[in-house]
Amino acid sequence: SSNVDTAAPDTNHNPDMMYDVKHFDAYREAMTAVMSHDKMQRTLSKFEKKNDANVKLVAKLKEWVLSDHRIIDKEVVGDRWNNLEKHWREGWMVGGASSLMDDSGSSDNNGGPVSNVMKSELKAQNELFQSKLLHADDDDEEEYNQEGGKDPQTFNQMAQLLFTALGRYCAERARSVPMEVAWYKVKESGLV
Repeated sequence: SSNVDTAAPDTNHNPDMMYDVKHFDAYREAMTAVMSHDKMQRTLSKFEKKNDANVKLVAKLKEWVLSDHRIIDKEVVGDRWNNLEKHWREGWMVGGASSLMDDSGSSDNNGGPVSNVMKSELKAQNELFQSKLLHADDDDEEEYNQEGGKDPQTFNQMAQLLFTALGRYCAERARSVPMEVAWYKVKESGLV
């Protein structure tokens, strides 16, 4: 059986999906509920009040989390995660779970070099993702950056808040399907 995508191509995104359409519908419903919650609305509003650039950042974040299109090509995400999986397995065999996120950077076989590779891969993925998502249609990029916007950590903090709230929402309702889509979004963005 073959899957044929009959949707019109979007010139801004790769139309290949990483997940089932029904899964995405469940994800969108759950994420919309999370973003509509009063507490999340207040939290996002606080970010927006810090400066005008954060208003644009929150808008981009909302657009991305609810979009069923990729920002990064499937092959780029796949290659990076295959590389990370290889290093994860090597680190696990050498030093166990705690060694994988060891900040020491030492090379005494406790996982330091492996965790550094993982961190650099994740950072590279996050930088690529943010450059494609946040800088795609900037005419006033220099002015926008002077306003204090486009801080990678601000975007990451807001995205992590949303995905954490989504995880809590799904756990309380014993729903796993939305988290399958969320995992693809997390991998695409390099948030892990």
